[in-house]
Amino acid sequence: MSITLNDIDVTAQTLRLAGSKQFGRFGITGGFGRSSYETTAEYRVASPDMSDDSGQNFMSASVTRNDMFGGASLTLGPARIGAEVGRTLGASGPVMFNTFGDGATGGRRTYATLGVRFGAGRTHDRGQ
Repeated sequence: MSITLNDIDVTAQTLRLAGSKQFGRFGITGGFGRSSYETTAEYRVASPDMSDDSGQNFMSASVTRNDMFGGASLTLGPARIGAEVGRTLGASGPVMFNTFGDGATGGRRTYATLGVRFGAGRTHDRGQ
């Protein structure tokens, strides 16, 4: 069996509303977001000897997901260490046949990130 994909197009749009506050070396942030994904493609499924061929078919899918997040940061010299935890609030979209752990495809998910940022150059004036 062979599967051929052509003319794949994925468009993503994301909007975030976030607020943050710095307390000396410590910072906090939080917010809400919404992401939308549009996908289109042409596909063909055929047997190795081409005796069974689906011909060219068109598919499209749309998924919208909302999430909320919160984070904290610590500035140590030129470095800022940051962490964020968030939760997707489910998604609307097509029914999928694959699974992701114990939950549904569009189910709620918790995520976390950790990173370090180094400032380059002059970022702000102190005492002026």
